[in-house]
Amino acid sequence: MENSELLVDTEALSTRNHRIYDWVMYRIKWIHIDPLYLLVHGPAGSGKSLLLKAIRNGVRELFDSEKSCIVAAPTAIGASLLDAHTIHSLFITWTPSNVGNFLESAKDNQMEHMKWMITSKVILIDIINFVGAFILAAIDHRLRQITGVAKPFGGLSVIVFGDFQQLPPVDGPWVFKGLTDGYLQKFRRECPESPDNLWSLFKIVEVTENQRTIGHGIEEFDKKFDRSREEIVNDYIELCKANPDLTFAILAKSRDIVKELNDAIVEKTEGFREYPPGSPIGRPFPKNGAVTDKYLKVSEGCPVIMTCNINFNNFSLKNGTQGVVVNLHDNAIIVNFPSATFSLKREDWIYQGARWSQFPIRVAHAHTIERSQGMEFDGVIVVRNKYWDREGHPIRVENHGDEPGELYTALSRARNLELCYVTPREPSFVVSTENFEETRREIERMREHCSVQL
Repeated sequence: MENSELLVDTEALSTRNHRIYDWVMYRIKWIHIDPLYLLVHGPAGSGKSLLLKAIRNGVRELFDSEKSCIVAAPTAIGASLLDAHTIHSLFITWTPSNVGNFLESAKDNQMEHMKWMITSKVILIDIINFVGAFILAAIDHRLRQITGVAKPFGGLSVIVFGDFQQLPPVDGPWVFKGLTDGYLQKFRRECPESPDNLWSLFKIVEVTENQRTIGHGIEEFDKKFDRSREEIVNDYIELCKANPDLTFAILAKSRDIVKELNDAIVEKTEGFREYPPGSPIGRPFPKNGAVTDKYLKVSEGCPVIMTCNINFNNFSLKNGTQGVVVNLHDNAIIVNFPSATFSLKREDWIYQGARWSQFPIRVAHAHTIERSQGMEFDGVIVVRNKYWDREGHPIRVENHGDEPGELYTALSRARNLELCYVTPREPSFVVSTENFEETRREIERMREHCSVQL
């Protein structure tokens, strides 16, 4: 369950966002008669996260229950920043590989894990642009199973937050596209009371004012250089030294590039340590090794991120929680998290048949662009190349281009565009959202036919 200590003063909302909050809280009083399905849409920096937290607190106060409002996000970091759950861990669901494993029912032991949601009234989902139609259908199916109510989303109201100019789902169609072929047929059988396209239930309200980014508009951004891996690392270190009160990150396309940059930065730190993978400890439920670093290089003072959920006696650390290393030992790494300081031990991991033990953290100087969604920094260095040559210079791949929304997503993490740059310069680029023609049409459709009047 979410932690009640994260409070939001609704007076901090912008005038428009406060009006949206007031409208939502009034509307919530009638959801037992008419459930609310709402998209809160707007660009990065428009206060969506603050509004989400305010609504979360308001719903829980209205119903006098922490369980009344569920909060979820598709990425671990995004969930951690909201003190929320990842969609996968909350509903034990995933993007299907075929029609056969689409909308699988939860097992009894899994239902035990989810039964606290039986009395929930509202679910808030952040970064909805990264949630595909398959996952939305799976959430609908799972909530029906949890509540036993044969209505869309098990009778719960659903409020989603996002920016369709940012990255699309990795797997499957946009959330508004709906299901096709055999998937739709199975959905009709499993959830006959729901419309074929769940998105048709949603209305839209827009937040438009950018309250975060300093500098010219993102779409006019053209600060670009050619930098080798060594130069990027040195630039990042110098930025951090020159601005000790500010936060910076390197955002890259691939996990391999992120790992190389994190290791290179750590190696320039005095007293860094290497932790090779160890023999399995023998835990009954090993963690997913695809999301952690098998070989770990880390130093004191290094920012890190949890790569799995860990339960202590009276507290738990969630996947995606950020902290700073304060001490390194042979069999423990001491990390200071916002909530407390913890001594982390090795955990068992499994991936592609291999099993090993390693500490449940990864270094957080650099991140992939897709996993940085929801994060904020004062400045970012955006690395476009997917490969380096032996000297650490970017390799240009023929026909390589930036994915739609990729550069926009990366630069929108920054509070100050004057503290950012993009590398390499070639192929030429424009930070544009024009490639998202279908999302633009969908937002225009919603504005015309299902916009909320405040």
